[in-house]
Amino acid sequence: MPAALPVSQPAAPTPAPPLRPDEKIAAYIGTLRISGVRALGPDSRVLINERVYRVNEVIDRTLGIRLVQVEPGSLHFVDGRGVTYVKYL
Repeated sequence: MPAALPVSQPAAPTPAPPLRPDEKIAAYIGTLRISGVRALGPDSRVLINERVYRVNEVIDRTLGIRLVQVEPGSLHFVDGRGVTYVKYL
């Protein structure tokens, strides 16, 4: 009887390294003037640079930044690559 050959398992894909925050976007978020926050879950509003933004609105089209979450002490933004940035109030 011939010897059984070992069955090889396909190699597990190596996870991609996490995306690093863009320094230009981080610097931009750091300069935002937050004048008011109304945290109401999905209906939250934030006064940024004298303009009102709601959750999921684009803050800057050229940088592709969206406001995705409003918390009592922080604002969460995401860029076009899916990297999250937090601005603490």
